[in-house]
Amino acid sequence: QIQFLLFVYLPAYTFAAEACFGLWENGENKAADRENCRVFLKALRPFAWTQAIARPAAHRYEGLADWLDGKPDRAHKHWQKSLTEAIRLDMPYEQGMAHYEIGRHLPQTDSQRHEHLSQALAIFERLGAAWELAQAGMVFDQRRSDGG
Repeated sequence: QIQFLLFVYLPAYTFAAEACFGLWENGENKAADRENCRVFLKALRPFAWTQAIARPAAHRYEGLADWLDGKPDRAHKHWQKSLTEAIRLDMPYEQGMAHYEIGRHLPQTDSQRHEHLSQALAIFERLGAAWELAQAGMVFDQRRSDGG
């Protein structure tokens, strides 16, 4: 029963989070979008606390919230925790997503940006995650087109 619930709820949380944070990051109503994401995170925390496979995504979204709130150091700590948990739990998709978030939020001149984005690209290609591969590729190509 619990495994079935994880199979159903984890993707639902992930899809909801992607929508929430996409709006907060790119939308016009930042205050409302921020509040919606905070409500979502409040619901996700207990789930991630009891279900280890939800922790990499939870840390990733906590990092995005911190980044959008102007707390880059906290954001990077959450993304590193996301990566560490994803590796520990052998969750390659979440590893790729953590590398992607770390890489895209590092300065263009930081050598770690290239390393993290390269790892994300390799993972997404191996998994056949076409949309994620395209997103990471666009961020990676920004570096080249900006002369970095």
